[in-house]
Amino acid sequence: MTGQEFADAADFAHGYVRARTPYRTGNLARNATRREMPSDSEARIYVDWNIAPYIPYVNEPWISPRWGGKKNPNEGYWDATAEALVYELAEYIGGEVVEE
Repeated sequence: MTGQEFADAADFAHGYVRARTPYRTGNLARNATRREMPSDSEARIYVDWNIAPYIPYVNEPWISPRWGGKKNPNEGYWDATAEALVYELAEYIGGEVVEE
């Protein structure tokens, strides 16, 4: 895989994550979900907590009585997105996921 192919795969992964990020105001998906390329063979996709410090309340279970026992509709979105991304990325690059 060339450096450009890797960068394209990283762009694909970033877009995949952003498309599955909860979108109430758009800040989390549009501004806080970031992609960095520290090297030609390393990509980081993450949420910038300085932009969206509320991210734990989006991804994690609600435990405050404020929510009246309701379940967080976005609970676990980050984990589910990452798991699905593994398969989507494998398809994108023409690979396969081998579970051992």
